Amino acid sequence: MTSGYSNAWRKSATPMVPALMSGYDPSGIRKWTFPSWFQTHGSLKSPSPRRGLLVGDWYFGGSVNIGGDIGELFHVMGNLGQHYIFTTDGLYLSELFTDGRSGAVTPAKTVRGMNVDNMTNGGEGWASGFFRNAIDKKIYAISCLGSATAPCVSEITGLESAVRLKGSELSVTNEQITMAKENPPKSIEGTLSPLVMTKTSKAPVIDGSLGEWDLSNATGIPVDEKRGATCKMMIDDNKLYLAWKVRDPYPLRNGGSDPFLMFKTGTVLDIMLGTDPAASKTRQKAVAGDIRVSMTVMNGKTVAVIYRPVAPNASDGTSFSSPNQKVEFDSVRIIKGAVMAWKTFDDGFVFEAAVSLSELGWKPIAKQTITGDIGVIYADDTGTKNILRSYWTNKQTGLVSDIAAEATLTPSQWGEIRIGE
Repeated sequence: MTSGYSNAWRKSATPMVPALMSGYDPSGIRKWTFPSWFQTHGSLKSPSPRRGLLVGDWYFGGSVNIGGDIGELFHVMGNLGQHYIFTTDGLYLSELFTDGRSGAVTPAKTVRGMNVDNMTNGGEGWASGFFRNAIDKKIYAISCLGSATAPCVSEITGLESAVRLKGSELSVTNEQITMAKENPPKSIEGTLSPLVMTKTSKAPVIDGSLGEWDLSNATGIPVDEKRGATCKMMIDDNKLYLAWKVRDPYPLRNGGSDPFLMFKTGTVLDIMLGTDPAASKTRQKAVAGDIRVSMTVMNGKTVAVIYRPVAPNASDGTSFSSPNQKVEFDSVRIIKGAVMAWKTFDDGFVFEAAVSLSELGWKPIAKQTITGDIGVIYADDTGTKNILRSYWTNKQTGLVSDIAAEATLTPSQWGEIRIGE
C-alpha cells in the first residue's frame, strides 16, 4: 500500500495518484484506490469526521490476518485522533477511537480494561501499532489516548465478526436526515450560495425561543450526527439580529473567566463581517471594517465581544500570542449594549442576540453585498476548552491548539452576504 504523499511506485506501470491511498500487487500494478484528501497537515482543513473519511492519514501501523472471507487487515493512523482499519483489497472496515473535534471524553481516572472508544489521541497523537499478540492471540492497537506521555495498548474486539455482504437495504436515520437538511445550498459549480441578511420591519423578542424567526431559509452548518447548526441574520434600521439553533451533546458550556479568550474555553457563537463593501473580496488580511463578534455564556451570564484587527483611532487594543506568532488587534472590547438569550435542551440549545449597528460601526445598505461568515465553536465534555470550530464558509478551522491562529480573521475564506430590502 502507499498513501498519496509517498514517492513510492512513481516508476511503476500505474503511478501513484495524488489524494488517493492505493494498493498494489507485487509487480507494481495498482489494484485499488481510496480517497485520501486530507493527509497529515491537510487535516487542519478537513471537514468534520464521518465514517469513511480519512483525516490526517500518514502512517501504516501494521497488519493482522483475521482469516475467513475478510483475510488480512491493515491499520492507518490519523492526525486528529482516530485510527482506521482496512482490508488489504481496499475496503474501509472501521475507525478506532474518536476525532478530537467530536466530543471525545477524557476520564478522570484510567482503569485497566476500561472502554476507550470515546477517547481520542488528539492532534499529532503520533503513536501507532496494530498487531496480534502471539501468546493470547488477541488483536491490539498502540496509541497515545488522552494525551498520554507513554504508549497505550488497547485490545480491539469485534473485527473477527466482520463478513462481506453482497448487498443490503440502505437505512437512513433521523439524525442523518437532520444533518442533510443542514447542508447549505450550493450552485451548479459547487460554490456556496450567498447568505441573505433579511431586512425586517418587526424586531424579534430576544427571549431564546426563536418563535418569531422563519428558519425555513436559514443557513446550515452540518458537522456530524450529534453536532450541527442552523443560523440566521436579520437587520432593521438600528440593529443586527442573530439566531442559532444548535445540536450539541454538551450544550452551551464555557468555563472560561476571560471574555476576550472565550473562543478557547468552550462554546462560542461567532460572526465575522467585512462591513466595507469596497474591500477586496480576495484580501488575505483583515482591513478596516472587518470585525468579529463572539458571544457565549460565562458563569450564567451572557457576554459579547467585538474584535477589530484594524481600527486606527482605537485605544483598546490587545494581542494574542502563541509560541510561534503574535497577532495584534487595534480594538477588543465587550459590547455592553448587546441583548442575548438562550435555552438549552438535552441535545442542544438555541441562542439569539440583538446588537446595535452603531456598536459595529456599520451602516448597511439594501441590496449591498459584503463578505462574512457565521459559525459555532464547540466545547469538550468538561466545558473548559474548544475542540471544534465549525463555520458556514471557512473550512480551514481544524486547528484548535494555537491561540493566535484561532484569533486571526481570515477574510479570504469568507462568503458573500447580501443585504435584503
